[in-house]
Amino acid sequence: MESPEDSHAYFHKHHHSNSETTNTDVIADSTSSTTTETEPPGSEPTTKREKSGVRAGLRAFFVGTGGGAAPQSPKGHHFESTRFNSPTRCDHCGRMIWGLIGNQGLKCSDCSFVSHFACEGDVNKYCHGHYEHNEVEHQWKEMSVLLSRPTYCNVCRHLLLSVIGKPGRVCYVCGYTTHSDCTAKAPLNCVQWQGIETDGDETKMAHHWIQGNLHDGVCMECKQSVSIGSGLSSSRCYWCTGVIHNTCEREGQFCDFGPFKDLILPPYALSMAEDVPFKLDAQRISAANPLAVFINKRSGGLQGDDVIQQLSSLINPLQIFDLAKGGPKPGLDAFKPLIDAGKSFYILGCGGDGTIGWICAILDKTGIPTEHLPPIAVLPLGTGNDMARSLGWGGGYSGESLARILAQLENSVPVLCDRWNVIVTPLSETDKGEDVTPKKQMEIEKEKENKEEREEEVEKVPEVLPAAVPIVAEDPVKNFISNNYFSLGIDAKCALDFHLARQANPANFNSRTKNKMYYAGFGASAIFDDTCKALNEKVRLEVDGQAVDFPKSIEGISILNLPSYAGGTDLWRKPKKHFKESSISDRLVEVVGFKGSIHIGQIKTGTARAKRLAQGHSVRIVMLTALPVQVDGEPWLQDPCVIEVKHHNQVRMLQNLSGKGPHHQPEQEQPEQQSASSGEAP
Repeated sequence: MESPEDSHAYFHKHHHSNSETTNTDVIADSTSSTTTETEPPGSEPTTKREKSGVRAGLRAFFVGTGGGAAPQSPKGHHFESTRFNSPTRCDHCGRMIWGLIGNQGLKCSDCSFVSHFACEGDVNKYCHGHYEHNEVEHQWKEMSVLLSRPTYCNVCRHLLLSVIGKPGRVCYVCGYTTHSDCTAKAPLNCVQWQGIETDGDETKMAHHWIQGNLHDGVCMECKQSVSIGSGLSSSRCYWCTGVIHNTCEREGQFCDFGPFKDLILPPYALSMAEDVPFKLDAQRISAANPLAVFINKRSGGLQGDDVIQQLSSLINPLQIFDLAKGGPKPGLDAFKPLIDAGKSFYILGCGGDGTIGWICAILDKTGIPTEHLPPIAVLPLGTGNDMARSLGWGGGYSGESLARILAQLENSVPVLCDRWNVIVTPLSETDKGEDVTPKKQMEIEKEKENKEEREEEVEKVPEVLPAAVPIVAEDPVKNFISNNYFSLGIDAKCALDFHLARQANPANFNSRTKNKMYYAGFGASAIFDDTCKALNEKVRLEVDGQAVDFPKSIEGISILNLPSYAGGTDLWRKPKKHFKESSISDRLVEVVGFKGSIHIGQIKTGTARAKRLAQGHSVRIVMLTALPVQVDGEPWLQDPCVIEVKHHNQVRMLQNLSGKGPHHQPEQEQPEQQSASSGEAP
């Protein structure tokens, strides 16, 4: 069985091989073609030369001439008189085929279409067996043992039944279904770009029909239900999801890409290239906002493979990029012609908050002005998913229909989101001034003496993790970009313990629920740790150049950009008097304090609230001792230093209007506002 992570490579490989067929070859081959209808009894069998000519003509129809040449007519069925040894329905009228003696009906040797003798004259002369010429492999996955509805094999056309083991396989891209024993006989006819006819400036593409296993829907031609008849008497178009009876199929029917036409990259606008995943012809794109999907399969509950499989059946599979294969850059490079042509596209980031930060960091390097950046929607696959919560995309994906998510994406609106520089400079390289007393200097020297011992503990990764094991960076000055929050103290220590435990045993952290349980356990153990006690003696805090005092009971400080923290907690809530309401686009950060891990637990359960300390445009923190810190959930143990938080830029995000609580201002440049840095009693 093909692995989901190889699907993108398969699509590119087979599409590249198809693009090598020139228009001249197609037209030359088609001149010798002979279009055949149903062969009457006693006629001469079709010769090999005639078959090759017909296939060449069909290739011109399905692959397209590219120069406006008239398409060739497809070959009809090649029926043979057949005796059926099991109950069989006619694929034309849907009724049972009866008979006790001799052959009871007809069967096409190319596509296995079954018909009564009496229905032969009315059968549509449109044989699906000739889709084999696109040479694109199916992406198989095993089907469930128990099938909720009758399901038929597209190869042998018999019902899939299984008491023990798997009943069969299904292509998660196009839905082609087979018995396990029939998979090897399946034609290479998975979805690709095909069926192009150029008529002046208008590009039209034929439907890509997949026969059978439709249990509801209305035929797009006769407007009758497709649930009547045999399991393979109707078809579904991969691109537009339209359904049709086999008897209603006609030449000249073109696809409009259906409900997601504004998100799909049309296959006739793509060709292969060596330095990017595909070459995109922006002038042939009519979609309003084609979608680029970036999936981090290692996020949270490891749902990436399921998301890839489901999305591959809804949009062009070439629009889906696995971040494990080169990160976001290859996909952004492939979509860049749209920006160069003044057109837009959407990004769907499938992962946690770190995944969204990764995409934003690569967008930063492109140098594209903010107003031209593609807006980003979030499918939350991480643990906390605070960015997704703040934008109305929910707290975590739990397997619901991605078609509904795509529909919401089309109805979303762009908003601006602030991003912040977090600059960490070692204290020894700054002007210590009055901040460092002789006593504190002795503590600094003691921390330096123990640094090697702490680093060795990181390498060993013991089974019982000690408090605040350091993760030390080599560069003396570190610059981070924060989308969510920066924090130091007790909450960062819990995050650090969790991070080290997951590094040691990643297999134990394979679901969102288990991850939250581990977090709770580390929070409980932090009650007895004194690393962050008396934080006011270890930290100096300034907001917009003004010193901010805080009580001795504070054990953690968090600087917030979003109204969602650590999995959905609003630490700022609705402020009083001195402070403004929080917004992701006001160029302000909110500073709050925690009184310990028990206090954090109370805040998350709604029985307490964080202490508001300040609100402003910039923050400066002087750390006199080593403390755990974290940026957007990425923790480490930081030696004494100076930390500065300053506004970096803004990125365009997509706000889900059907989500709860839009925490944003309209998409426009926000004016500078006065800071409010005075404290407020809890």
